[in-house]
Amino acid sequence: MKHTTFLATTAAAAFFATGAMASEVDITVIDAAWADPVPAANADIDNSDPDKVMVRWPTVESKNKSGYDFERAALPFSPDPSDPFSLGTFTHINFGIPDNTAITAVNLEFTFGGTAEDSPEVTFDAVFNFFHNETDNNEPCPDDSVTVCDDVVTVSAVGGADEVVVVNGKKYTFTLLGFSKDGGFTFSNEFLSAEGGINQADLYARYTVAPIPLPAAGWLLLGGLGVMGAVARRRKAA
Repeated sequence: MKHTTFLATTAAAAFFATGAMASEVDITVIDAAWADPVPAANADIDNSDPDKVMVRWPTVESKNKSGYDFERAALPFSPDPSDPFSLGTFTHINFGIPDNTAITAVNLEFTFGGTAEDSPEVTFDAVFNFFHNETDNNEPCPDDSVTVCDDVVTVSAVGGADEVVVVNGKKYTFTLLGFSKDGGFTFSNEFLSAEGGINQADLYARYTVAPIPLPAAGWLLLGGLGVMGAVARRRKAA
């Protein structure tokens, strides 16, 4: 199993250079769950709704709570081959909170999958580490507030692999691409969230379809059958 590498600002075209033939795939599984917040005492996790999972902090009384959401795409859907498609939306909600009540990290455990033609359902697993930097909120925030007011979220993929299924002589390859804010053209592992605002990025995947080349022996066999057919036709004509 080869692991995916999460790269900042990587063109989606870099993941696939081969053409694809049109063939329908249905995405039928998208599961996500927040897990392992650090420190655990600062976070409330709610994974009860399969459509939208949430983590909030602080656990103490506060005027507002900050947090992360992941809302999956509506199921099922049938994306076109080779085109990046969104599996759901990550949202960072950033409010001012008391000192020492934020998290520093949390994981998103993720699974998606689907079917190609009449194949059995294939699933893909990955884990994303979200590292959270709760910067000081020294208002009023200056225009250049990245190190003063904007919180910084850094994402790292620590698990996952291409999943391949062969159906009717075609190879379907499913790949998890990463987080994008521009429709899947480029991907980033860092997000800056302004104080009092929200920041969103979609999680993208892609699949390609390619015919399975016939082995050399198969071509020789077909060639031999072709010659035999031609001889038989000439004999019949004679």
